[in-house]
Amino acid sequence: MFEFIRNRRKISEEKKERNEYLKSARESAYRIVATQHEDLRIRSEENDNLAVFLADSENHSVLLSLELQYLSGYFESYAKEYDYPTTAEERASLHIIDWLMYYRKLDLDQARIEAISLREMKNEDDELFKSIKNRGTEAYAGSSRADFFDILRALKVDIEPKA
Repeated sequence: MFEFIRNRRKISEEKKERNEYLKSARESAYRIVATQHEDLRIRSEENDNLAVFLADSENHSVLLSLELQYLSGYFESYAKEYDYPTTAEERASLHIIDWLMYYRKLDLDQARIEAISLREMKNEDDELFKSIKNRGTEAYAGSSRADFFDILRALKVDIEPKA
């Protein structure tokens, strides 16, 4: 009987630890992504083309895709810091799903589809994906640049200020 209680307590502690791990990853990523979105907002105040791009609801999917690829690198780096019986890539997918459900309010099935799509991009050896993911990895290491703005410029999105 006491063994049963000890096992339940251990399971409860492990669950609490996993929840804290997810929460910590989510909150640290939120700070990074919020900084990137704030940078875009500030730049849009003086850049009409960027303001138009950000206001156009058709471009929200572009920004979400950029965000997820960026977070893929961030979360994979975060996951490498912890010793769990799964790979960092698998845990990064879990973090992406958690992120989408918590901050983007997607349901579990939609979030899984997005995570699978990211994994497929990685498996296809997509150079653009690698580049954006590397920016997320660098952000985890402490780099603080205008990554989202730079990436949009590199993609040749019409966000340059009018002359």
